[in-house]
Amino acid sequence: MISKGRVTGRSAAILGIIAAIGCLEPLEPTPDSSPVMITPQSDVIPATDVAGGWTFTLPLRVTNTGSRTVYVDLSYRRTEKLIDQKWEIAVQTQSFGQWRAILPSQTQSIGYGVTYARATSGPPTSSAVLEHARGLYRVGLHLSYTLDGNELLPAENYYSRSFVVSQ
Repeated sequence: MISKGRVTGRSAAILGIIAAIGCLEPLEPTPDSSPVMITPQSDVIPATDVAGGWTFTLPLRVTNTGSRTVYVDLSYRRTEKLIDQKWEIAVQTQSFGQWRAILPSQTQSIGYGVTYARATSGPPTSSAVLEHARGLYRVGLHLSYTLDGNELLPAENYYSRSFVVSQ
C-alpha cells in the first residue's frame, strides 16, 4: 500500500509487474480477413465548385487479397458521409450489372465521382447531407464472387478506407 509517499512490499510487487508488462513486445495485429481492400489513391480530395453545386473525383484501388476471383460492379455507387459520428448515405446508385473481374493478388483502378447540384426550385436533387462538400467520406461498392452478382461479399467488405473532401 502506498501511504505518505512510502511504497510497501505489496505496492512494489504490483509496480514491478506493471513495469515488466510495459517492456513486453506488443502482439502482432490480427490479420485482416477481408478478401478485398478498397483504397482511395489520396487521403484528401478537393471538391470543385460547378454551376449550382460541386463535384469531386476519386481514383480507387481495389485489391483482391483472397484466393478467388472477385467481381466489382462498376455501375453501383454508395457514398457515405460522417455526420454526428454516424455514417449517413449521401448518394447511392442502382446496379446495372457492369461487372469487372479482379483476379487473386491483382489490383484494379476504378474512377469514382460525385456531383451535387443544388435545386433552384422544387425538391432537392441530392441528399441534404451533401449541401457542404467538406467532410469525411467512405465509398461502398458491390463485390461478388460470381459474374452475375448472386454471391455478394458481406457488407463489411464493401467499404473503402475513409477520406477527406476539402472545399
